[in-house]
Amino acid sequence: MALPLERPADAVAALELFATSPKPGSFRLRKAATEAAILAREEKLGTRLPEELRELLLEHDGLRETLVGSGDYLGGTTTLSGLRRRFRTPWVELAEELGEEVPFRFGRRYFVIGMFGGTGHAFALLDQKRRVEGGHPVLCFDFDDVEAPLTGFPSLTDYLHWVFLVAKGAPARTLEKRFPERYRPAAFKKMLAGAERVT
Repeated sequence: MALPLERPADAVAALELFATSPKPGSFRLRKAATEAAILAREEKLGTRLPEELRELLLEHDGLRETLVGSGDYLGGTTTLSGLRRRFRTPWVELAEELGEEVPFRFGRRYFVIGMFGGTGHAFALLDQKRRVEGGHPVLCFDFDDVEAPLTGFPSLTDYLHWVFLVAKGAPARTLEKRFPERYRPAAFKKMLAGAERVT
């Protein structure tokens, strides 16, 4: 079966790739979240979830990577707080160690949406202060390679599409061509430079 290389129409369509896959492999989708569950999580987090994330959770309450020691590709109402804690703990240590040399400023601007790579150390963060073609870009950060230049994706749609193709064993060359911002730091930097700033 040919891999769906064309960009999905939106993040919901990207998530449906997982739902309709004949062989789930290393991922599991959760059932849809209720509005009440989302509101309860927002109250606990002290902030409203980004709209595109809310829309996804009403379809499926997160996407779990099933490898040992890993986490959620996409956090759900029961795991978003834990994802933030798992990121924040080593980030505080890193910030104390690097001081002004820290790769970026973590705060309310970035919303931890998931993990990838099966190591428990690589995170996806939604940049809520920038927009690219109507969506918020996703930044990737790996605590195992803190000196690497930052990379990511133009949107949550692209991130989920990438996760699906990686899980399905897409060739490296195909991934590099389809997602230049993930594999070429200069392309990611250029994308952010042209992004709309959200106030």
